[in-house]
Amino acid sequence: MINLSVFENRRGVSNERRSPMANPPNHINGEAATKELEMPENLKNGVIGWDRADIQFVLPAHRGAKLLLDRVESYPKSFVRGILEVTPERCVGFCFVDKEELVLTAPDLIEMASQLLGVWGYHYKEVFAERHRKFVTAIIHNAVFRKRVKAGETVFIDIAVDNIKVRGSDDSQQFVVRGTEFVIKVGEEVRGTISEIVLMTPKE
Repeated sequence: MINLSVFENRRGVSNERRSPMANPPNHINGEAATKELEMPENLKNGVIGWDRADIQFVLPAHRGAKLLLDRVESYPKSFVRGILEVTPERCVGFCFVDKEELVLTAPDLIEMASQLLGVWGYHYKEVFAERHRKFVTAIIHNAVFRKRVKAGETVFIDIAVDNIKVRGSDDSQQFVVRGTEFVIKVGEEVRGTISEIVLMTPKE
């Protein structure tokens, strides 16, 4: 089992990566982001599916191999799921030589989870209105990977709806999207978990 946060740690020590701008998850640049945004009605009440075109619309900076979501599905009052078909092209540049296996790297799985969180956040009208303020990943905490995700497999990342919180500053100029307890699966087999990811919009 590998425990890592962006970089690989084979000693199994819990890692945490925080950017220089990162304050506690409910704060923005030292000021409390006390306003929790109300979940949009379409996210509350319906089963929703977004394909790659929909995802690219809300994540315009991600294209080609850098877009690590083929589809996002939302189930009301339950969970949100990101889906990716792991092709050899997506694994280019990384291979376990001993078994000649092409694998999706752990940083790619963390990025996939971050993109899933971003898709959810941008469906809040307040966040979408300020979408030129791109999210950056501010906090990644305790990512644990149990088994490789290989080319030819379909990987799911699930997070409970109740585990996603979206907050904004009083002037709606900055936002924080916090997700906890991500589960990475192939079929029903758990391949890894991520305890926490926090996305923030940097202050202009």
